Amino acid sequence: MRIHKGLGETIRSTYSIVMKNSEDIVQLAVVNYLRLKYPKVRFMANYLSGAKLPIYLAKKAKILGQAGQGTPDLFIFFNNTKYSFLAIELKASDKTPFKKDGMLKSDEHLTKQYDYICYLNTIGAYACFCVGIDEAISTIDRYMSNEL
Repeated sequence: MRIHKGLGETIRSTYSIVMKNSEDIVQLAVVNYLRLKYPKVRFMANYLSGAKLPIYLAKKAKILGQAGQGTPDLFIFFNNTKYSFLAIELKASDKTPFKKDGMLKSDEHLTKQYDYICYLNTIGAYACFCVGIDEAISTIDRYMSNEL
């Protein structure tokens, strides 16, 4: 895993305290990259992804319109010349959502994520899965420079 210059120390000092899985580490690296490389671009990260909320908080979140299952991990609110915004479902480096033949793995949660991505693509977004830090950063840079 390659950590981009300027991110390493922040990631090392933070993830050892609060990060419990490799997908969290990917999200931390990507969010820090966004803050450093594109400081004026607004984004929203779904930081409760995978969190086990107490029942009363889970009910409250649902009633108040929490995004729900399948919502991508990261929304970047930047309109390039082709798309209105970028949405990324982040995956750990060793957790590809696809089989070797390119088909989506058979998993209810992945299916919900894929359906959400497909919906966002129909309304003018560029939405996708990104596996690992490098793929996510490459996707962001290509999106920001209108290469997608």
